[in-house]
Amino acid sequence: MSNETVNNMQQEINKLRTGRKLTPAIAETSQVNDETSQACEATPAVSEASADMLAQITALRKENEALRTAANSPLKIKVSDKGAVSVYGLGKWPLTLYRSQWEKLIAHTSAVKSFIEVNSSKLASKES
Repeated sequence: MSNETVNNMQQEINKLRTGRKLTPAIAETSQVNDETSQACEATPAVSEASADMLAQITALRKENEALRTAANSPLKIKVSDKGAVSVYGLGKWPLTLYRSQWEKLIAHTSAVKSFIEVNSSKLASKES
């Protein structure tokens, strides 16, 4: 076979790999010789590359799902760079207080709850 025929067959093989249809002339060809066999020997490398890409896609899908799940969790609590406790998920910005401030707030939880109940008609509610 000529180099041109081999090149055409290689192009058709590449089209097959990408899901395109064969041209009628190549589809009718049933001869396989050494040159076309050599052209097809690249298939394992393509298969390995495809397997690697599929593995990467699967890993990225798992990572995306984990990120979505984490994004849907109600609150995230972290220690800030300055050593304060930051609560994320209440609004656009985190609520950040130092340990002593949180301890004072927690100690007065019942007072805050009763204040909210007494003033509930005046207070706005925001769902985040």
